[in-house]
Amino acid sequence: GTKAIAGDAELAVVDQSIAAWNDGARSCSYMDIVKEPSRSVEVGNDKINVIKFRDATWCRPPVGDDPPRCHSPSAAGLTTAVFVDDSDSDRDGAIVDADIELNGVDFAISTNDQTLGTAGCKSDLANTLTHELGHLLGLEHPCRTAADPARIDGNGNPVPSCSSTSDPMILEATMYNFQDCGETKKGTLSQDDINAVCAVYPTAKDPKSCDPVDDETGCNGCSTGGRPWAGLVLAALTFGLLFRRKNSARA
Repeated sequence: GTKAIAGDAELAVVDQSIAAWNDGARSCSYMDIVKEPSRSVEVGNDKINVIKFRDATWCRPPVGDDPPRCHSPSAAGLTTAVFVDDSDSDRDGAIVDADIELNGVDFAISTNDQTLGTAGCKSDLANTLTHELGHLLGLEHPCRTAADPARIDGNGNPVPSCSSTSDPMILEATMYNFQDCGETKKGTLSQDDINAVCAVYPTAKDPKSCDPVDDETGCNGCSTGGRPWAGLVLAALTFGLLFRRKNSARA
């Protein structure tokens, strides 16, 4: 948990953020995010999806052979996903591990505008976490920053630059790249967010199971008969961070 929120109140906000996706897309998506009991684990490719509050240092400690990694102080949160990168596999692109880190060093993590944190910019937990859970589901930002490569959206159209777009569908989306200090609107999905998750996990493709990922099959929510993943190439991707706006904040 985080020391910025009194007691264990952050756990209820985690449930609220998960429910935003599960309930918001229930009419057209089979995907449900399921929370397991809290335990102390670190981020890493261990087939356990983790939500980690960073109150002491905005760095990931060493993991295996990987050295410590410190993150941008302007990022309220980030999500790192490990996925299958094998064009010969029918599971190419499938996420096998995704970990969320929340910045309690440079931001005062808050709920209902209340925080015990001392940083000058409040990062509403539901606002930030609901955005990061979208990345856990595999969703990207709806616009590109200067550092992002060109890409196309689900309709085959070029994804616009964040600096040039004024499209309210982008600016009001939970998955929009930037947030203001104290912002709360990302805690409720927009229609664009719902459309995205339903396109990736449509009800028509419901596998009718929800199984943990394991090293032999790499299966998570897949139907029976999945072939083993021996020899498949795995790659890691750090999804675009939720950043504080200039003079404000981003995610």
